[in-house]
Amino acid sequence: MSDIRRIQVATQADLDRVLQEGHRPVLIGNGWFHIGESAHVEAWESAHVVARGSAHVVARGSAHVEARGSAHVEAWGSAHVVAWGSAHVVARGSAHVVAWESAHVVAWESAHVVARGSA
Repeated sequence: MSDIRRIQVATQADLDRVLQEGHRPVLIGNGWFHIGESAHVEAWESAHVVARGSAHVVARGSAHVEARGSAHVEAWGSAHVVAWGSAHVVARGSAHVVAWESAHVVAWESAHVVARGSA
């Protein structure tokens, strides 16, 4: 049985600690968070996340995500995502996505997508 737990964090320091301990952070509040490498996080409320590398973000509520590189984002509700490079976004509900360069977007329901460049 896996001992990975979902732990709510409200600061970058807490995020870094929880990732180092090997747990899954749930970003809450209206803070700004930076993640990279292969980190997997969930963003709730109005958290703002900058994801780089192969980071994976699940965004809910009014969370805002900037995805660069090969980051993967799942956006639910009214989440807002801006994707660059080869980022991959799956948008559901009324999520809003702006995709640049070779970003890949899959949109469901009433999701809104703006594609620029070769997106």
